[in-house]
Amino acid sequence: MMLEMLEPVQKRIYEDKEKVVKFRSDYEGSRRKIEDLEFHVGKIEGRLVAFDDIYKRFNHIVSPPL
Repeated sequence: MMLEMLEPVQKRIYEDKEKVVKFRSDYEGSRRKIEDLEFHVGKIEGRLVAFDDIYKRFNHIVSPPL
């Protein structure tokens, strides 16, 4: 009788554990994707600064200040 009462609880505990494991896996995957995105955005920002510097130098050469 006790076993019959505990069986549904045990089943829910097992299902919840599986959900937690999946959630943790999904979280780690998302975290890695965010870190990759931040890395690439940082690289792009660095390139934009370099292009801004080139643009300013080019404008200075083409149309020198009066």
